[in-house]
Parts: sequence; C-alpha cells; structure tokens
Amino acid sequence: MKRIDGLDVAVDLFGPGKPGFREQVPGVSLATGLTAKWFNAVQESIVRTIEAAGLQLSEADMGQFVAALMVLDIAARDAAIAAAAVDATNKAAGARATAIATADLDATNKANAARLAAIAAAALDATAKANAVIPSGTRMLFQQTNAPVGWTKDATHNDKALRVVSGAAGSGGTVDFSVAFVTGTVGDTTLTIAQIPSHDHGTPAYARDGSSAHLGDGGGTSTFPGVKTGSTGGGSPHNHSLDLAIKYVDIIIATKN
Repeated sequence: MKRIDGLDVAVDLFGPGKPGFREQVPGVSLATGLTAKWFNAVQESIVRTIEAAGLQLSEADMGQFVAALMVLDIAARDAAIAAAAVDATNKAAGARATAIATADLDATNKANAARLAAIAAAALDATAKANAVIPSGTRMLFQQTNAPVGWTKDATHNDKALRVVSGAAGSGGTVDFSVAFVTGTVGDTTLTIAQIPSHDHGTPAYARDGSSAHLGDGGGTSTFPGVKTGSTGGGSPHNHSLDLAIKYVDIIIATKN
C-alpha cells in the first residue's frame, strides 16, 4: 500500500518523502484529508492477511489479524523447516553419492594398482625363472629381426652360414653366404691336349703300288708315317651352368642379458 497522499498531509513526517497525518490546529491548519483509496488499501491489507491464514472474517473477532499473523508465521516456519529438511536430504544424498563415487574410484584405483603390481610381480618372477633356466650371457638363434625382451642382438656376424663342430666354437671363411650361393656359370675354360680323352681317327692313304689302303688296316702295304687327319674344332672355351641359389631363412644371434 501507499502512504497517505490527501490534502494537508504532514510532509516528511516519518522522514524524507514519508508523509503522515496532520491534526487540525484551529485557526492555523486543517487536518489531513482522508481518501477512499487509502482506507481501501488499509482494509485489503488486513483482510487479505486474515484470509491468507484460512480464517473466516468476523466482525466480532478483533484478534483475527493477530491470529492470522501467527498462523502465517507458523506456516512460514514449517515451510522453512521442510525446505531445510529437503535441502539437507539433498545435500546428504549428494554427499553420499559423492562418497560412494569416491569410494568406487578409490577401490578401482586400488584394484588397478594391485593388478599392475601382480602383473609386475609375475613378470619379475617369470624373468627370474627364465634367468634360472637360461643363464645370462647365453647365445641363441632367433628367426626374427629384433632380439626378444631381455636379450641383446649380436651384430658381429652377418651373411654367414652355420657349421656344426665337435671342438671349440669359432668362425672363419672369407666369402659371404649371399655371394657363394648364387645362380651363374663356372668360368670359361679352354681344354688342353692333356685334358682331351685319348682317341684316334682313321686316315685314308695310297700305297706305293697305287692301291687304296688305310693306315693300320693290317694289309701289309706301305704307308706314309707323316699323314695326319684333317683339323677340326675351334678350340673355343666353354663353361658349365651353376645354380646354388638355395632357399634360406634369416636368423639372428642374441645374447641373454
């Protein structure tokens, strides 16, 4: 509602901009003029408060306004208590959910940590057992490019064949495996007289009496010792094909750490 604003109000009676009622001073001033608007505002403020409290308006009951204030105050307190209870419940539920989530996360983290620790312990145990079975410094062959975990690749030997020995292990040779085992030919070779198999050729000749005869035919006729067969052959070198491109599998030598 609004303060009185009728005629002859007491200006700033309750402070700047807060007018009030003025009494009549005979011969000096008039009393403040009362307006229906102001009285209606006062009436509705009181009546609506009583109705808001659920009370029936009674002309005879002068304490209805106070009773209404008490009812409304109790209702306001109950509402505040209920709201506080709901808020407390929500906060408790939120705190409980947070605590559960935190506990779950902590449990998960602990479980993961325990699992990782178990894996690490198992790996360490497996390594220890492996070391007990395969001593450090042992050299072995592996058909792979990189050495396994716990081993170091030995790059000392490259492009070599394996040889089984009954004595001390070592290495030797000068020709690489990939050079020795290739497809090609044995180099050109010209055969010498000594390398040609022993053989003869029949040579026709005429005896002194003019009859036809052959050397070494046993006919008893004379022959010409210097007679030779005709020359044949070009004496060109020859070669033999060679295919030693055998299949192979690459391996590495690795040393146990």
